[in-house]
Amino acid sequence: MPSKYVYYYRCPQHRNNYVLSFAFAFDREDDVYQFAFSYPYSYSRLQKYLELRQTQFPEIFKRETIGQSVQERRLEFVTIKEEVPEAEARSQRKLVFVTARVHPGESPASYVCQGLMDYLVSNTPIARCLRRNLVFKFIPMLNPDGVFVGNYRTSLLGADLNRCWQDPSPLAHPTLHATKKLLETLASNKEDDLSLYLDLHAHTGLLGTFVYGNSYDDVYRFEHHALFPKHLSNCAEDFSSESTVYNRDPGKSGTSRRSLTSLLPDKVNCYTLEVSFYGYPKHGSAKNIIPYLEEDYLRLGESICRAILDYYNATGFIPSSDMPAGTSAAASSRGEKNKGKRESRLGTRVPPGSHYSSKRLPQGRAKMPSSSTSTRSTARANSNN
Repeated sequence: MPSKYVYYYRCPQHRNNYVLSFAFAFDREDDVYQFAFSYPYSYSRLQKYLELRQTQFPEIFKRETIGQSVQERRLEFVTIKEEVPEAEARSQRKLVFVTARVHPGESPASYVCQGLMDYLVSNTPIARCLRRNLVFKFIPMLNPDGVFVGNYRTSLLGADLNRCWQDPSPLAHPTLHATKKLLETLASNKEDDLSLYLDLHAHTGLLGTFVYGNSYDDVYRFEHHALFPKHLSNCAEDFSSESTVYNRDPGKSGTSRRSLTSLLPDKVNCYTLEVSFYGYPKHGSAKNIIPYLEEDYLRLGESICRAILDYYNATGFIPSSDMPAGTSAAASSRGEKNKGKRESRLGTRVPPGSHYSSKRLPQGRAKMPSSSTSTRSTARANSNN
C-alpha cells in the first residue's frame, strides 16, 4: 500500500491517542482482500518449517514437544548443536536459550527466530564454530493459541503471557509453566552451562533493533551484562544504541527478562530483543526510513549469531585460535555482502502524514551505556513488552 494513503495522527475523538488509518479502494467485487499489520507468520508455517529442518539436518537439529497449549497445540522445543569427538569435546558447553512469539501479533520475531535457526544449521565457518562450542535451544512460539486465533497481544484466555512469568498457572498458562520448569532444569544441569537468554519481540513505536536489559548495583556484573548488546551493535547495521535501555522497572517484574533474572543464577544474562515493525533510519535520520522486508528480519537472526560468537570470544570462552579464519564476525557482518541488497532501498522516504512521520510520544530512551557507565544512571523504558 503506498505510504501516501497511510495516516498516523492524534485523534481528539479517541482521547487524543494516536490512530493509524489508511485509505483503500475496493475496486473488484469478486476479489478477496486481506490486510495484515506485518508480514504474517502462522502456527502452521512454523510446523512446516520445523518438519523441513528436522528432515534436512537430523544430526544437528532436534525437535521435541515439551507441552501443549490450552487448545492442545504443540509447544515446540528445538535444540541445535554439533556432536564432536570425545577427544575434542569440552567438559561443558555454554547454552543459549531463545524464545519468541509470547505476543502473538509480533510476527517479525518469528522471522528473526527462523533466521537464527537457518544460520545455525548452515555450513558457514561461523555456524560450525558456534555449533561445536555452544548449545542453542529455542521455544519458537510461546503462545501458539494466540497466534492461531489471531490475537495481537494475549493468549486464548485473554492473558498477556509476558506479565505471567512470576507464577504461571499450569492450567491457564501451560506453555509458560512448561518453559519455566525447563529453564530451571537447564540451569541446574551440569552438562551445559546456561549463560544467555533472549526473548524476541517486535516494537510498534521505535525504529531499528535494540535491547532491553537489566540494571545492577554491582558495576562489574552490569559491565558484563552490557557486553552482548555492544557486540550486537557492531554486527547489526540497524541496531539502535539510543533505544537500548537497562532498567529494573517494577512494572515489568512479570516479564521473562525480569522474572528469569531473579530465578536463574547470576551468571545468566537475560535480555528482551526488539525489532521495529516498520524499519530503521538511514544514518539516524527519521526522515529517511528503510522499511524492513522479510529477508531483513531473517538476516537479523544471522547478525545475532555473529554477535554471540564475538561475545563468547570476548569473554574468553571461545579462544581466538578457534575463531573462523579471517576477520572477526562483526567485521564480516558489516562487509560488502549486504551492500547490493540494500542499495536500491536507501533512498526510501516516508512522506508527511504517513506512519512514523508524526512525532511520537516520549519513550524514555537512553543511550546504551559505555562500560564505565554507572548502573544508577539507567533509564526506564516505556515499551509494553
